[in-house]
Amino acid sequence: MIEKGGELLPIEVKSGATVSRDAIGGLKKWQAISGQMEPRPRLIYGGDETQHRSEVDIIPWYRLASSQKSGVSPRSASIHIRRGETPLPQ
Repeated sequence: MIEKGGELLPIEVKSGATVSRDAIGGLKKWQAISGQMEPRPRLIYGGDETQHRSEVDIIPWYRLASSQKSGVSPRSASIHIRRGETPLPQ
């Protein structure tokens, strides 16, 4: 969890390069228990594609530093963008 602007941002990290429906189960369960639908939970994973599923935003680990939506400042993150990759839109 990251607190941002008085709200909790649920984040889960998975090392796999693919995301199955089971991978987002914990984030969906947190939404059901908390009743909080916004901000959308983030799943950080070892793959290459950004995905926006109905319940969760799925972000490759190397794009995390460029995502202001994630609540992580690019200046403080130790992750860098792969050469030639486009950062997530602000």
